[in-house]
This record gives sequence, structure tokens and C-alpha cells, in this order.
Amino acid sequence: MEILNRAGIGYSLKGKDETIELTTEKSLDDKPLVPPLSKSEKEAGSKGRFMTAEEFIQFIDFLSKNSPVKTDTKSVKLAGKGFLNSKPQYSIGEEFTPETLRSGKKQCTFSGEMAKSASMVTGMDYPFLTGASGEVNFASYLSAKPQISAKYAFVATFAFYNLRYSLQNDYANYFILYDPDLNRLKNFYNVIRTPAEVLNSSRVQYCNFGNEIIGIQYESESLMSFLISVYKQLKGGFRRAELLTKTIYTFGNDGNIFRDVKEYTKVAILFGFFKHLSEEEHWSHFLNFIRFFSEKKGEKYDTTWRNRLCGKILSFSPIAGAIEQYLGSVRMKAGGNIPFLDSIILIYNQTTQFMKEDIVKKCKGVGDLIGQYCKISEDKGILFSIRNARNRADFLKTLSLAQFKMADDKDFPADQKQWISWHLSEDFFVSIPDDDFWEEHKALVSIFAMNRFLYNPEKKSGQTSNSNN
Repeated sequence: MEILNRAGIGYSLKGKDETIELTTEKSLDDKPLVPPLSKSEKEAGSKGRFMTAEEFIQFIDFLSKNSPVKTDTKSVKLAGKGFLNSKPQYSIGEEFTPETLRSGKKQCTFSGEMAKSASMVTGMDYPFLTGASGEVNFASYLSAKPQISAKYAFVATFAFYNLRYSLQNDYANYFILYDPDLNRLKNFYNVIRTPAEVLNSSRVQYCNFGNEIIGIQYESESLMSFLISVYKQLKGGFRRAELLTKTIYTFGNDGNIFRDVKEYTKVAILFGFFKHLSEEEHWSHFLNFIRFFSEKKGEKYDTTWRNRLCGKILSFSPIAGAIEQYLGSVRMKAGGNIPFLDSIILIYNQTTQFMKEDIVKKCKGVGDLIGQYCKISEDKGILFSIRNARNRADFLKTLSLAQFKMADDKDFPADQKQWISWHLSEDFFVSIPDDDFWEEHKALVSIFAMNRFLYNPEKKSGQTSNSNN
């Protein structure tokens, strides 16, 4: 009652249960300050609101403290509507009884248990985040609308507590850590608590973890940023065995389109890769590699390149093709090489074991030699020919032509020519496989050649050219 008095809203108590009833007090524009409390669900109708007296008082307090809302351009008065459009299909608090825990004939889709009390999943049942008609679209593998027991509907109301999120434009991405052992999970969460400076920042409304990559919006790049944040908070103080049981559930939406829930299970392997980078003192170089893997378009940055790269790294797929396409399409136009790219690729290949270290080094030697020649001769033709090679025969032909062209060029320094027979040796040509994996060799030669061509010691690294991203 004190809240209503403070808000200047008239009311009266009626009946033995002292039901609160608002008076018809009007505002200056002759409209009710708030809609009256409906005494029953039937009276509330399809658009009405049915709340307990305590809930209604809390709503009045919220309305009095937060209306009007000031935006950049105008002051907006809050509408007289409650927090929920409809009453929850289950009761909690004092009305939560043992009945909700009893076994029955209804299957809970969420837990698999058979329960006596269960209802269709709705938007109330976090983390499904969908209306009563959108469950099948949200989880496309479902053949029927899911049910959730009252027990797990109650548990789900607390699921948001440790939720991590990133919001950008119309994209929203959510991450939840999981471990079958809840005590281990609790201890892990205690280690990776979000720093106070992040929670107190104005950016917390867009991202509630220590974001290391500015401008993330797509799924893979957002997950990568979250995992980097977790790794930095652990500060190397973890054992591989502790990470093997950790997984991350991810879900999100693009506007009104919800994506399926996914489970990421390679946390231990990924953190092993991160640790190797740190031990080789290439952690900061890797972060910059990820941060600036984008394309500037006008005043904005296209991060679809970064999202594609992050998706491949997270799944430990070959990354040379993605880097080759990015360098050829973006950096060859905008300029700027990628520092320490060879070291990053070497460590990544050691983790994934896609290619032996000596093969990567051979491709780097060939690529550096060709890139240096193209830079001195100011001729990009060989670079484009390598990138556009359609098959193994085309690739070998291009390398042979480059070999003779460099040897016959009088302007190509003698100290560079001496390396032609060393790098473009018979052993190298024979090492290129006959199967589809020849493309990985081609991509490595191509990216090392372009990266060498783009290198300019007199200018700042290309990594800083996108410093606003």
C-alpha cells in the first residue's frame, strides 16, 4: 500500500480478503494511469492481465519509477501493460506443491521423465524463447510439439542465471556451459566470473562477458570470442581432464528466426591449441589475426570472413582455403599482410595434424620466393594464376612457368635466384598428392606468396589497418 500511496494512485480494499481495487483516477490527458486489476481470468479476457495483489503492486512500482523512458530523440511513456501477456501455465512459490514432482503418464520432452503434471512448451519456458506456435520451427528435428513437466518448467526459470550473451544489430547469440557433474560446473563458473568492470560497463547490455573481438554478430565468431574470454580467465590454470567433460550449448536468433540449439564439445582440444600458441608466444598474434579478419565496406565492417574462419577453427577443419580466398579478395585490394601467419598455421597444423610440419615449411619457402619475385617485378600475374589453378596439373604448370620466369629475369637479384632450385625442387613437385588434398598445398603456397607480396616493412602491419573494428 505504501508503494501505491507514494505513486499517488487511489485504491480501496474490498471484501474479506481485502482485494485491491483502483479508483478511476485520471491523468492529464484523461486516460487511466494504469488499467484496472482484473479480478478473474475470465474478466481479463484475451488481452487482459490477471495478477496477484503482490505482483500488481510490484508492477505499479516499476511503472512509477521507469515512466517515461527517455531516448535519444524523445520521451516515451510506458504503456499500461504488465510484464506478461498471459498467466503462466504452472504455479510457483507458495503454490508449488509435491504434486508437481509426482510421476505420471505424460512425458517431459526436456528431461525424458514421465510426469503427472506437464504442459506444452511456451515462451515462459526458458531457454526455448518461443511462442506457443513456434516450437517445431525453433527445433527443426521435432516431429511434434514438446511438453515440459512442471518440475522442469520451474527449474528452467533459473536457467538464465549463468547465461552469457552477445547482441549486435538483429543478431543474438547465447552460451551456456555444461558439465554432467554440477559441482564441477559450479567450481568452473566460480573461476570464470565476469569481471566487475565488464558488468559495470555500458556495453553490458550488448555483451556480458569479456569480449576480445569487437563487432561480433554471427554465430561462430561470437562463440570464438566467448571461448577466448573463458580461456583468458582461466589463465592456464586448468587440466585437460577437467575440460574433457565441459561442453557449451549455443543458440540464438537472427531477427525473428531462431536457430537450432547446438552443442560444442571440443573445448579441451581448442584450449590445447590456445595453450600451444601462448607457449610459443604467438597468442597476441593469433588474437589480432582473428580480430582483423574482416572487410571494410564504407563506414562498416563485413565480418562474414571472420565468421567463416572461426567456424573452421572451432571445428578443426582446414583453414588454408579460407585464408587464401580472403587475401585474394580483400587484402590484395586493400593492402596489408598478416603478421606471423606462418607460425599460426604451423601451430594449427600441429594441433590438427592435417599436414606434416616439413610440408608446411616447404610450401612457405616456395610461396615466399614467388611473392618476393612478384613484389620486385611488380607483377601479380603468377599470384592470380596460382590462386585460380583448377586442378593439380594447372598448379604444377603454373609453378614450372614461375620457375623459368624467375630464372630468366635479369632484374631478379642473384641472391634470390639461388633459392629457385632449392625450393622448387623435384622433391617438392613429387610431394604434392594426386588426391583432392593437393588443394591444401596450393592454398598454402598461394597465401604465403600473397602475404610476402603484401609485406611492407616501412608501413604499419595490415592488422592495424582495421583498428576501429
